Amino acid sequence: MQLPEKELDEMSAEDLVLTCVNFPLFGYFTAFNTPQEGFNIMFTRFNIFKKICEKDSTGHYLIKIYKNAGLNGWKQRIYKLEEKYWTLKLSYLEFLISQNEVISRLDKHEKIELLLIAKTNFNQKIVHESFNSFAGISSTLLLIAKILNSEKALDDLELESKKSIQYFFETGLLNSPEIIDKILISTELYLNGSKF
Repeated sequence: MQLPEKELDEMSAEDLVLTCVNFPLFGYFTAFNTPQEGFNIMFTRFNIFKKICEKDSTGHYLIKIYKNAGLNGWKQRIYKLEEKYWTLKLSYLEFLISQNEVISRLDKHEKIELLLIAKTNFNQKIVHESFNSFAGISSTLLLIAKILNSEKALDDLELESKKSIQYFFETGLLNSPEIIDKILISTELYLNGSKF
């Protein structure tokens, strides 16, 4: 699952992103105690994930691909991207984008665009039979929360909510239904206060 370093260095940001999205072991993160532990290991074990964090404009292509990801598969076949095991693939994509190494390379405009896409996906997921569970919505909610956190839009939450969100960040697992509403309210406040 390692790519030759020379090829990695020569790959464009777009090709790196496409390779990550089509990563053959994309479900590997589920083999660990928590999704975040799985991603921590993937980012240290496989060189494609290290490289995606070094290239400029990978965020642009991740957003473009995420925008094309519907709840039932790719909306348009603009790339040769796999869609087998789609519910897992979509979660993988959202967990991938929500990694701090990826979020930290986005500018404010990209974060807002990503937040709007994730918000739409969340609203669709909660009424979709394949996603309307904690497991189904957690990757989308994590992406939303990570963007808000990077913009310091969760700083005003009370201590108990901050503890639950910190656990969420560390594990990728929702342990408190109350934080769903806190994150959604913070999303609206942030978007209403942002000029976009």
